[in-house]
Amino acid sequence: MRWLWAAKRGGSRKGAPNRATTDLRAAIALLAQKNVSRLQQWLDTIAEKNPEKAYELFLRTCEYHIPKLGRQEITRPGGGPLLIYREVYQRDRDTGDFRPSDQPAVDETPMAETAAKRDFEEL
Repeated sequence: MRWLWAAKRGGSRKGAPNRATTDLRAAIALLAQKNVSRLQQWLDTIAEKNPEKAYELFLRTCEYHIPKLGRQEITRPGGGPLLIYREVYQRDRDTGDFRPSDQPAVDETPMAETAAKRDFEEL
């Protein structure tokens, strides 16, 4: 049992990959690299009987080269959709000053107006 006051010594630093995992990933990468030319032949053979399956396998193979990004959902405090409001300004040609634009910042549909009023009232 380690004493509470004793400092931890040795071992791997936090977050360091396991050596076995690193070696395995390198071996798989080497195997994949050596079989790139054969992959096209395999996909062509599968596509003759089942094109959908070949396409699915191709997409799954692509995921190893281009990993999927994690989804992120941004909500306002307390939940619910995040609403972004913006004002559009335009420069006055005569004075050079900025003034609010006559153009709406977003499409002014009855549905958008109702949602904006409701959310504004909630705040």
